[in-house]
Amino acid sequence: YTVRGDYVAADRYFAEAVRIDPNDLTTRKSWATSLTRQGRFREAAFQWIAAVEIAPQDAVLRASLAGTYDKLGMAAAAEEQMKEAV
Repeated sequence: YTVRGDYVAADRYFAEAVRIDPNDLTTRKSWATSLTRQGRFREAAFQWIAAVEIAPQDAVLRASLAGTYDKLGMAAAAEEQMKEAV
């Protein structure tokens, strides 16, 4: 649904997938990416945070979270995540 631009349906299915398995990394990353593409950065941050909690050693996830924090004007949080990514 995200690929087709049907974000309402996509959000509904992502939410259901997270309800079923809140620790599914693929769902968290996909939902965060979808929200980021829509410019819904605050909501995307929640999904990136969940993804980082699932896989804290993943530098790409931390960099994505840092980018989202940067877009939210949270420079200190962005810098902290980039340090962790490195």
